[in-house]
Amino acid sequence: MSLILARCSHALLAVLILSAPSTALAHDDSWDFVWAHQPTTDSYQPTATYAHNEHGGLTQIEREDTGRYSIAWRGSYPSNIWQNRSMLVTAYGGTTHYCNAANSGQAGSYAVECFDSAGNFSDTNFAASLTGAQSHPNPFVFVTANQPTNPSYSATGFLANGSFDVPVTRSSTGVYQVSFPGFDATGTGGGNVQVSALNSNDRCTVAEWHSEEASVHCFDPVGSPADSEFSLVFTRAESDTEGIAYAWASNPTQASYTPSATYSYNPTGGAITATRTGTGQYTLTWSGMADISDSGGNVNVTAYSAVDHRCKVRSWGSDFVNVDCFDSAGNPVDTRYTVIYRKPVMKLWTRWFGAAVGSSPLSAQYTPLKYWNAVSMHPTLGGVEITRIGLGSYVVEFRGLGEAGDGGGNVQVTSMESTGEYCNVVSWWAGSTAEVRCYSATGDAADAHFSIVMLKPHDDNTQLAYAWLATPSAPLHTPPTDYSHNPAGGSVTIDRFGPGHHRVTFAGMSGVGANPGMPIVTAYGATTNRCQVSGWSGDYVDVLCTNVGGTPTDSQFSLLVLKPDENANGLAYAYADLPNTSSYAPLASRSYNPAVEPITASRATVGEYTMQWEGFGEYGLDSPFTAGFPLATSVGVSAEHCSVPYPHFDDVDVFCRDDAGLRTSVNYNVAVIRPVSVPEPATWMGLTAGFTALGLMSRSRRPARALDGPARGSARSSAAR
Repeated sequence: MSLILARCSHALLAVLILSAPSTALAHDDSWDFVWAHQPTTDSYQPTATYAHNEHGGLTQIEREDTGRYSIAWRGSYPSNIWQNRSMLVTAYGGTTHYCNAANSGQAGSYAVECFDSAGNFSDTNFAASLTGAQSHPNPFVFVTANQPTNPSYSATGFLANGSFDVPVTRSSTGVYQVSFPGFDATGTGGGNVQVSALNSNDRCTVAEWHSEEASVHCFDPVGSPADSEFSLVFTRAESDTEGIAYAWASNPTQASYTPSATYSYNPTGGAITATRTGTGQYTLTWSGMADISDSGGNVNVTAYSAVDHRCKVRSWGSDFVNVDCFDSAGNPVDTRYTVIYRKPVMKLWTRWFGAAVGSSPLSAQYTPLKYWNAVSMHPTLGGVEITRIGLGSYVVEFRGLGEAGDGGGNVQVTSMESTGEYCNVVSWWAGSTAEVRCYSATGDAADAHFSIVMLKPHDDNTQLAYAWLATPSAPLHTPPTDYSHNPAGGSVTIDRFGPGHHRVTFAGMSGVGANPGMPIVTAYGATTNRCQVSGWSGDYVDVLCTNVGGTPTDSQFSLLVLKPDENANGLAYAYADLPNTSSYAPLASRSYNPAVEPITASRATVGEYTMQWEGFGEYGLDSPFTAGFPLATSVGVSAEHCSVPYPHFDDVDVFCRDDAGLRTSVNYNVAVIRPVSVPEPATWMGLTAGFTALGLMSRSRRPARALDGPARGSARSSAAR
């Protein structure tokens, strides 16, 4: 595969990232990884397809000296997520090199040292993964054994968000037994063990492992037993673990076979095949793994041997890994090995959409400071442009978004003013462009700040429902399929109960998700009408539309229902139903906080409220641009409307007014959509340029060059690199 990364140089680009179409994880905070593919380059950002930074920051590789590198996964890691870290390193490519982890003297960086077969420092490609303890259960345990000559000691191991003593016993030079008390109760099967020597040019192998212990043997460069520090990760998948595949290849001379099911795992349930292509040359394939994610993923491999054999990754593709193994002299040798392949899994509450904050209402044309385009953040490949076409009228274009997702999607807009202005969607077209019109509280055209979200989900999305009412006077209306979506797969119908009163029914939707979700509605068309939610249940939403005077009036509208599941980490919402209470917890059944922390609704004065989701500030990129995109709607049978002028990191202010423009006590729904993940390569280029302009990177990007990546597709030869 050849991938061209273009040089980016454009004006300030402040980026909000909500989701990514290929490499994103909603909240996979257990590991980062990188493929280092420019061994003689002093400083560079690796290709994003084969890099993963959970916290959304940049990944930077520095060459400190021959064979010595440092890796920085930039971003701040909250203390309740990362407790400790352990790094594994595997040399990459068709050479006899090997690589180890090392301690780094640079804050926030991790070091790698690479050697030729004789143990001399030498430049080479490598794959590295950083495993960290996290605040929710994970299927692995890890330890750094750093007392190589101590006959018996307790190292500190990490499992989930807790640490525990890991007994390490040295039985002879370079021979260690590592125990993980209680780990046999985690996951299913025999699991997988990977090991890397640490802070030396020694080499370590896995000699054997059992349910809660592993045997590690270490050697010097000539193959003699040697005492060595090492890092070890023991993975045991649950039956539903996604994004992790592994195998123990135990028949080194057999042409083709199925590895032991006890010590192998395929998240798709497909076949696992080990193939020998030559002396010391192997391919391991997990059927269906290509469909897990578009991410290139990351691979670690360790020789399974009591003598000085070592294995490395020659190349890998979407569902396979090519492995080369050598003896202590660097000659190809048939040997057993253990391999693990990890990919970030796409867990998005919606895959394709655009979002922006219209922050310069008087500007003729501009790129907003806060925006997201799932196709690309790059200024020519994607991006967002807002054009003012008249007083209070704007056209918002999400370049390229029309080619993504399914159908025409759904658009929502909310005013971000504090003086009563409101905004409607006049129209949207081509799946990428929307016209927004804003008005004063009394219905006069008015320039205003606004937040807009354009959704383009796939057919299989179960986390939202939507509908567009095109003919409000019809007693029964079926919205166009391109502009409606029912996560249950049932029909979508709209009944008219009277002027301005409609019920939107999503048949069977009550069976999707754990609660009835939360609806947001926006009036549609070139009118001054306003629409709000008057009630909702598991299968339906009642909508009330009025004119500026508060009289129920038939109006077109766009309705969105948010139905989160455990993957909706970029979304928080709440229904505030006690408008005269100074502080309270909203109904849990109609509120959602991905942090699983308290939600608090508070009232400052008449019509002025704050909604806070405790802990939500930790979900998203650690930058000034991650306050998110707010949406709000009033709830009730009286004509009212709400705006969200001040979104913060874990709370928003909500201002509500009656039909006369006066502040009033109102029930309301409010949601915040937060960026949570890193973008795919084309997207990454725009993000990098933006961070460079903001001074968040110490070095500029180098001129365009071709980057050879790990093999993709079905080719499984040593030449596929």
